[in-house]
Amino acid sequence: MKKRWALAAAAAASTVVTVGAGSTAGAIPEHKAETWVCEGEDVTLIGTGRSGWIDGVHYLAVYIEFLGVFTPEGGGEPQIESDEQFYGNRGNLVDPEAIRCQVHFEETIPGEGTFVGDGFVIAIPVN
Repeated sequence: MKKRWALAAAAAASTVVTVGAGSTAGAIPEHKAETWVCEGEDVTLIGTGRSGWIDGVHYLAVYIEFLGVFTPEGGGEPQIESDEQFYGNRGNLVDPEAIRCQVHFEETIPGEGTFVGDGFVIAIPVN
């Protein structure tokens, strides 16, 4: 399960944000899309690094945090996984233009168990 968690965290950490008519959503393959909530608004996240766009504004992730729990099928000790990454100047975490995004996901793998996870990202606009 650790490999699955590492892959999920890496995929979620590399995202492009697209929302609204002014975005580039039409050019992005839908099968890679995940729905997140940024500042109370549903957005679509697509994996392509720490960069992202919302209504034509370019953002860069400065903080990424994930917490997940895998519970084996039929019982057993739950496995807790977490990851936290800072990028650049930590003062960016309180930038007044920073956005905060979160996601919750659940996946059941027949014969293995259930994974429940939460992610949180802070991103700042690139000037």
